[in-house]
Amino acid sequence: VDGVFYASKKDHFSCCKPGHTRKLTQPLQCYYFYITTRDPQMRQALNALPVFGHHPKMDQILTICKRMKHDIVDRNTLDARMQMCACVYEILSLLIRQQYALTNSIPGNPRRHQQALMEADQYLREHIEEDVDLCALAKSSNLTPTYFHKLFKASFGRTPIQQLYWYRHRAATNYLRDDDCPIAEVAAKCGYSNQSYFCSKFKQLEGITPSQFRQNRRRQRTSPKR
Repeated sequence: VDGVFYASKKDHFSCCKPGHTRKLTQPLQCYYFYITTRDPQMRQALNALPVFGHHPKMDQILTICKRMKHDIVDRNTLDARMQMCACVYEILSLLIRQQYALTNSIPGNPRRHQQALMEADQYLREHIEEDVDLCALAKSSNLTPTYFHKLFKASFGRTPIQQLYWYRHRAATNYLRDDDCPIAEVAAKCGYSNQSYFCSKFKQLEGITPSQFRQNRRRQRTSPKR
């Protein structure tokens, strides 16, 4: 996910958020849920889930998934849809409770720093073109770098540097999709002083170069709609 490799096993799960780049090294047998919500509390809870993790009650989650697959999916009735929603919320509840337990296992009171973490995340999102000093960012949050790193990863599922690169990559895809500026300019806007490194990093995440990505988007815009 976003260029980071995770070795998946039976008791693991992955939570990919909007903008994530995903690539599988081999076919996986798994259950896939696509979830969208307008509830701000639910969005915050989902965003706090780690990109990849282990769950001690994965057997229980798999049992719920199997029940959905065999008993609910093929029945297009109001009762079936209600049961489906109940099962999905039960799975989310198990995942979110586990994440809260992990957060609470960190010494101190992590939730007391939630506002500072949100502000740090916003700073990363709004300063992708800069060489961000993560130690200074931790200090501005009144946290030590090590504690800041732990809290940030527990809250957002990514380390601060992974989050920064994710925002840079998301901005790069937007520039390439909507703007005709040179690749070197896109790299500079996204915090890369070296165009070659930008292209290498982009290809690592997308599987294609920035130029190929832009060409593909242009073809999609110009191709006749059916």
